[in-house]
Amino acid sequence: MELSGEDSKSYEELAGDFSVLSNPVRLRLLMTVHERGSCTLKELVDEAERDESTVKRHVKELLEHGFLAKSSDKRPKYYITDKGVLAITFLRVKGEPSAMRGRLEERQVQVRVRGRGFTSALRYRLSRLTIREAVFYSFSLGCVVLGVLGLFAFNVELLYRVLWLLMWLLVAYIFKVLAK
Repeated sequence: MELSGEDSKSYEELAGDFSVLSNPVRLRLLMTVHERGSCTLKELVDEAERDESTVKRHVKELLEHGFLAKSSDKRPKYYITDKGVLAITFLRVKGEPSAMRGRLEERQVQVRVRGRGFTSALRYRLSRLTIREAVFYSFSLGCVVLGVLGLFAFNVELLYRVLWLLMWLLVAYIFKVLAK
């Protein structure tokens, strides 16, 4: 069977993708980013228990093959791409076919893809929420509620009500920052 140039090129890309995923360190990094939603390089270094240069090299490979994306922030974070989610799903199905078959019969399998709607993104974030984040986000939400309730204190001048709101919004922002 002879392959055309285009088919040969796509097979080479596919083989390159499988080669990237065959490394256990890269696979662990990809799974970590998938489980946490996003990670900094320091978090990946801590998780992989390897030198920073080694982790950078593996992350670079995952970026080049489209399994991860990098934010352009001052302190960049790495996110999993749709291709990375599909790769993890494939590896999980391949790794446990009989268990997966049983689960498929019990319920419908949904592949989470980043950026496909507010409710699915919210469900995805909530499933990855740590206890620390939940506590700080709860405090943050409580502060916002206190600030808004202060607006309805009609026996207080408007200026003080607005200052009350701004103060609680600032405290809420501080709790949000501490959650991360």
